[in-house]
Amino acid sequence: MNIRNIKNDDIIINDLTKLKNVRLKANLRVLDISLSTDISIGNISNLENGNRGNPKIETLKRYLKPCGYELVLIARKTYIPKKNKI
Repeated sequence: MNIRNIKNDDIIINDLTKLKNVRLKANLRVLDISLSTDISIGNISNLENGNRGNPKIETLKRYLKPCGYELVLIARKTYIPKKNKI
């Protein structure tokens, strides 16, 4: 996927708490995700509430698959101010 080709049904997740919205949009329960991914209900709850520090990319992929999404990583350059030379 080219960054310029973001579609209407794509979801940008810049905060893990938005994962719950992805699941709800797919009309899935936490139990549905758990059964299809082998991720425990507790871990899904922690993931959706942002209580799971740095989840593995593989975990996010497994979570998103039954919701009908794939994980796409985009690196975005952030603004770093130049230091003044004296």
